[in-house]
Amino acid sequence: MPIRAIGSDGEGWSFVVAEAIRDAVDAGASVINLSLSVPCRSRVLEEALNYAEERGAVVFTAAGNDGVLNPQVFPARYDTAAGVAATDPADARAPFSNYGNAIVSLAAPGTAIYSPWRVGGLFAWMDGTSQATALASGVAALVRSATPAASRDQVLDAMLRSAQRLPDSNMGSGRVDAFAAV
Repeated sequence: MPIRAIGSDGEGWSFVVAEAIRDAVDAGASVINLSLSVPCRSRVLEEALNYAEERGAVVFTAAGNDGVLNPQVFPARYDTAAGVAATDPADARAPFSNYGNAIVSLAAPGTAIYSPWRVGGLFAWMDGTSQATALASGVAALVRSATPAASRDQVLDAMLRSAQRLPDSNMGSGRVDAFAAV
């Protein structure tokens, strides 16, 4: 179910994102993709993530695109969200991707991903932790479809345990591996 919480310009408000999270959970979503990050804490966003966790939804969020170690980016810093960093085609950290185990749970491919463009419904090759987050969310959806009775923690654990370890130890558990996770 697509729920848009930010504008086509990539801008938005935390309270709108929080409302979208609650609406998605109330509509039965068990995997939520937040291809976004903000530089400050938000109580309303944190409460919405707690709401999602309590109701069994796993939430993936972008680690951000500043190339910084353990930045203050949210919601990746919250324990109730799985922060996702981006890898390049060689399985190295993409140079733009934020990294560090304080914000990153997993990594996923994030360079040259064919993605929806903001203008006119077109598609373009794009780089970013938003693209990586969408891929990680897709893997979680595959795990959910293969094991519908799995809890939120079981879905996340399957992904963390099956992740391919990366040479960079600041990339969480490693790059998602859909085949191994399912």
